[in-house]
Amino acid sequence: MRILVLQNIAQWTGAIDEQIFLEIPPDMDMRAEETAWFAAGGGTPSDFANHLKTKGARELEGVETWIINYQ
Repeated sequence: MRILVLQNIAQWTGAIDEQIFLEIPPDMDMRAEETAWFAAGGGTPSDFANHLKTKGARELEGVETWIINYQ
């Protein structure tokens, strides 16, 4: 299983207020998707998640995570 975690820019200050967990299909080339996304102008993490969901990614809910920011 491949999981992508999208977080807002505030993750680097420890103020995470949005996280999106996606299960990525085995045949999805994440590097190509990310490159194409930013080449087309990018957007918010939610926009990117929605883009990936149209390509077969599945949003996961209820995922327990532990995040430690070393600064």
